[in-house]
Amino acid sequence: MTTIAGLCLGIQAEAQTTFLRRSVVEELTGTRCGWCPRGLAGMEKLRQTFGDRFIGIAVHNYDTNDPMYYRPYAANGVFSGSPGAPTCTIDRSDFCDPLHGATGDVCNDFQYMLDQPAWVGVTVSGTYNADSTVVEATTHLEAGRQLEGLTVVYVLVADSVASDIADFRQNNNYATRQPTDYPNDPELHRFCAGGELGVSSFRWAFDDVCIGSSYSSQGVNQAAPVESLTEGQQTDHSFRLTMPTKAVLRRALNKRHVSVVAMVLDADGHVMNADKRLVGLQPDAQAIHLQQNNDRQTATLYDLQGRRVCQSDSRLPHGIYISQGRKLLR
Repeated sequence: MTTIAGLCLGIQAEAQTTFLRRSVVEELTGTRCGWCPRGLAGMEKLRQTFGDRFIGIAVHNYDTNDPMYYRPYAANGVFSGSPGAPTCTIDRSDFCDPLHGATGDVCNDFQYMLDQPAWVGVTVSGTYNADSTVVEATTHLEAGRQLEGLTVVYVLVADSVASDIADFRQNNNYATRQPTDYPNDPELHRFCAGGELGVSSFRWAFDDVCIGSSYSSQGVNQAAPVESLTEGQQTDHSFRLTMPTKAVLRRALNKRHVSVVAMVLDADGHVMNADKRLVGLQPDAQAIHLQQNNDRQTATLYDLQGRRVCQSDSRLPHGIYISQGRKLLR
């Protein structure tokens, strides 16, 4: 094979496209759940560790008197068979503890899901209507290979949800325990006796709170199914989400802290990929995709200097390349 300056003039294997993966943690929690500070700590740990690759959805369905209770999630079956609050599911896989996971550290479970290939690219955006009662959400989808039976689920989540009303205070059973009872869980020490939040209930600014979705009150996803996408196909998908009407919750919200989430589910109901964006914030048009090789013929790749590149063993060095007018990260 002819080479020029170490570069070859052909590609021997096809590289189907995978995309940057973001994983979703849906957590069952509630203000009246005395052990749910463990979930607050776990979700906070995931956010700090993984940044915007973590998408949290805190579903306050432990008790119907919780002002953040959200009926459609009680009916959609996501938490059917769960051991109770606090618990979570990552990308709608098996249930695990929101701090300890199934392995002793929820970050290990999350990293495992994050390492799975994402064969669909997801980019979501949302805008308010004139009186901020409705969010118009649009999702751009791109398939890295042939995909069948896709479903798009939309969720509105709010950060910094807080109020002086007593029902917004978080119950805390850890206040009767000592930090030495949890030597391997330093995240819990602030909730224990003598800690800064070591009282029976405390005020908290709740993040990731589920306040709306494409699920009906009967738990049925009302967003249109995608059915199928061919490799390389791109399409847009839209849905109108209603903001909460409950007065006590609306007063605790700041619309600048509301985000829209789009999850793409496969035919088995697992999350393939997802995206989250503050309502009103537009996506980055220069998003970088990920590239994965297999044994078939690929589209032509170029380096950032415009040179066509490959290697005889079809294993390019890590870097950014151009294919079909878009950036690919290998």
